[in-house]
Amino acid sequence: MVRGAKWASGVFAGVALVTVYWCLLRHGVRRPEWWVIGMLACAPDFLFRLEMPRVQALSLVCLLVQTELLRAGRYAVLLPLATVFTWLYDGFALLLLVAGGFTAALAAVERRAEWRPVIYTSAGIAVGLVVNPYFPHDLLFIWQHYMSKVGVL
Repeated sequence: MVRGAKWASGVFAGVALVTVYWCLLRHGVRRPEWWVIGMLACAPDFLFRLEMPRVQALSLVCLLVQTELLRAGRYAVLLPLATVFTWLYDGFALLLLVAGGFTAALAAVERRAEWRPVIYTSAGIAVGLVVNPYFPHDLLFIWQHYMSKVGVL
């Protein structure tokens, strides 16, 4: 079991770094390999979290994929991504924040209201919360978890 966790943490960290490299390539950044090396060289806390056998590396992958999907206008794919991310990580609200930020940026810069990113992401989160073996207890757990973070509980 420990060996599997070690392998998983290494593979997930590798996938996260390849995803960062892929995003840099898609955005036309020159010398993306140097940017990835620089990212690895200047953030020891990031590396520490990345190599833990936890969900941080995969959550980074999901957030980067969401950003690329938003940029490409492939909003319908956000629904399955949000569903999987909700099962993967209790910080699924990050997806909604990114989609909301994208919608706000489009409204501010291009003067158009594009609500599909928020709608598809919200629908995916709802599916992930309901289609769950722990439903409805997962909702109570998430509520308590978030309220403890903001200091209410």
